[in-house]
Amino acid sequence: MAMESFDKSDPSAHQANPLAGPSDNQDSVENLWKVVVVIAFAVLLASVSFNAFLMKENGVLMFQKTQIYNQIQAVQQVNGVVSNLVQDVAAFSLQHPDVRPILQKYGVTINFVPAPPPVQKAPPPIPTPDKR
Repeated sequence: MAMESFDKSDPSAHQANPLAGPSDNQDSVENLWKVVVVIAFAVLLASVSFNAFLMKENGVLMFQKTQIYNQIQAVQQVNGVVSNLVQDVAAFSLQHPDVRPILQKYGVTINFVPAPPPVQKAPPPIPTPDKR
């Protein structure tokens, strides 16, 4: 029958023989050494690849940092120019009140402080009659 075609050998024959000769042990050591070398080479290759990737990404990030720094400087410069322009327009609006609604439309508030009234001199003291 089909069942009789199975290998009926002794299962203990497939196990490692503790009394095996030195050539059997040497072959297994060589095989393990080859596996260790292959794994070490794979780890080295992975490490080199990862380091190359990190170096490339570092270069990209440094370039982006430089670009962002330049943009921040440009924004700060424009901010200073706009602040000066707003101050000039605010000063202009003190003399020309028709500009104030336009400034209020864009949220520019002017701290309009009217000129203080002229200081009046104190009246001279009233002479009091002498009561002698």
